[in-house]
Amino acid sequence: EKKRTGKVEMSWKKNVISYLMWFLYASLVTAALVSLGRLYCAEAGIDFGWGVLCVVAYIGLAGGIVFLLRKSAPFRASFSGKRRGVLLAAEIVLVLVLLALGLVLRVCGMEGITQVSEYYEAAKVAAGGGIPQVVHGAVYFYLQVLRTLFILVGNHFTGGIWLQIILQLLGSLFLFLAVRQLAGRIAGVIFFGFCMCGPYMVAGSLVLSPEMLYFTLFSIAAFLIASSGRKGKGPAVLLCLSVVAAFCCYIDIFGILLFFLLILKVLDYEKKNGDSSRRSETLLLCLAVFVIFILGLMLSIFSDALFSGKSFLRVTQAWLRLYSPEGFRLPVSAGSAGSGMENLILFGSMVFGVFGFWCDRKQERISPWIAGAGLLILGICYGVLTDEMPGFHYLYLFLALLAGIGLEQCLQPACAAREGESGKDAAAMTAPEESGRDAAAIAWQE
Repeated sequence: EKKRTGKVEMSWKKNVISYLMWFLYASLVTAALVSLGRLYCAEAGIDFGWGVLCVVAYIGLAGGIVFLLRKSAPFRASFSGKRRGVLLAAEIVLVLVLLALGLVLRVCGMEGITQVSEYYEAAKVAAGGGIPQVVHGAVYFYLQVLRTLFILVGNHFTGGIWLQIILQLLGSLFLFLAVRQLAGRIAGVIFFGFCMCGPYMVAGSLVLSPEMLYFTLFSIAAFLIASSGRKGKGPAVLLCLSVVAAFCCYIDIFGILLFFLLILKVLDYEKKNGDSSRRSETLLLCLAVFVIFILGLMLSIFSDALFSGKSFLRVTQAWLRLYSPEGFRLPVSAGSAGSGMENLILFGSMVFGVFGFWCDRKQERISPWIAGAGLLILGICYGVLTDEMPGFHYLYLFLALLAGIGLEQCLQPACAAREGESGKDAAAMTAPEESGRDAAAIAWQE
């Protein structure tokens, strides 16, 4: 049983909140597909009812595919147990192919870029010029990096674009490794595929913006947090990473999600390596993570005040004013939005998560990520996120993550095995053949 609970990906027991989150998820995915159907019907000049009919038919088809996948789970578990090396090699090859394809797509997109940017004007090397003082931490660090690049290679706009491309590819690779640890191999590869080939992501890498630098820092921090939690060293590492999360939160408020990821890792660490009845120790560790996070945030503010020559109180007030909520408003733009076909593929993939939720009767893995996406949407609507870092890039990543997790739940070979752990199926699983299949399923997930 210890080996069973030592899976790499995080999961939680289903409760009332799980079903509420599933209902919200299913409603939003259906509404998005219906909206896309309305758009395509309007472009084709046909009645909207046909679009609704196509959406219903597709959802039914996705449900049928998931049903067939569940029936074939024992066979896939047996196959994955015998072909672990082959599957790992195939995963590595697929990731390298996606990485190369992503690079090619971005290089091809460089031909039509507009060489005008306020960040280029602020960072380029000129006689008597310097970097302007900015309040936003991510913008400040980005201008420093961009100016250093221009000092080395000259004021070439394409040099800044290459920096963007390299940062996005590097950040996507680290975030893929984090998703692989948190959600599984299949979810990681699907997520990486959207990062590499999605037109939205490609367009975002061809614009000078502090988002890509912060994306890389955030991805490295997320990978470190996802890789933490080893038995015996988990608490100490998690406490150290609280300082990293605090620094990321200081340079942009989106880093607060790293704090919530730390809390999830604390709960997951206690579930896997400790006694679930020792809740007081878990609460104490969560409190310690929170305290160190706050101290790390104050240390970041103090460091900023020390190097800028300003008072600690003045820097704190400027930071709080920058991220203070405004009145509720719906965003009129999502930045360089992807194509309708891209949105159709993205939300079409998320449909499988509606059915994947029911593949395991006891556990689920999507509620925290739905909550994180909802928190991000609220931050966008209330103006907590800034114009420099509006957050749509990360909302796209959340949707790609949910699409990957949904398909992972449908394809993971251990779903059917866990459903037979009660009643007479439990006795059948103790037979040599079935126990071998179950072991193969666990080996594949690890």
